Amino acid sequence: MYKKIAVSNRKIFFSHHTKSSTTDFVNHLAELCKIVDFIILREKDLSLTDYKKLASTVINRCNGKKTQVILHSHIDCCHELNYKKIHLPLPIFTENLKMLKDFETVGVSVHSLEQAIFAEKNNASYIIYSHIFQTDCKKDLPPKGLSALKEICDSINIPVYALGGITDENESSVIAAGVSGTCRMSDYMVKNI
Repeated sequence: MYKKIAVSNRKIFFSHHTKSSTTDFVNHLAELCKIVDFIILREKDLSLTDYKKLASTVINRCNGKKTQVILHSHIDCCHELNYKKIHLPLPIFTENLKMLKDFETVGVSVHSLEQAIFAEKNNASYIIYSHIFQTDCKKDLPPKGLSALKEICDSINIPVYALGGITDENESSVIAAGVSGTCRMSDYMVKNI
């Protein structure tokens, strides 16, 4: 079943919603629960203490909704909150394989077929492959493109979610490549719901 995934980014949210607070940001994520299946709470710039506070608030606000909240990078935060859903960059995934055995969801960011195969062999629940199209977040890096995305979708058996420059206009071409879903950051952070 096709999934829509929001990747959070407070900086983008605050740059488009001036005079907003953290409460407004949390409210925005709670509203996103109406239109997305997962929210990956990325916020890599926060300290562990601040991230844990935000994560706890977002998990509570989204509890009981169809949307799953997936924490990002902070394995310690998951342990402290007794929360078993995490998304990791490949290096953190690789370094912590033994610590992840009791998690119910472990997503991994990958940038090549070899990395995708490695993640699958090491029990990742899904992968996010990026970046597909040109995006402001990765201005200096060429996009991976649809043919590379299709190759990954055809080569592994776990869900592949695409990220990077995906919009309403190009989403159908990403779906045609065989993804299980698409991720958006900027679109969902600026969207009024």
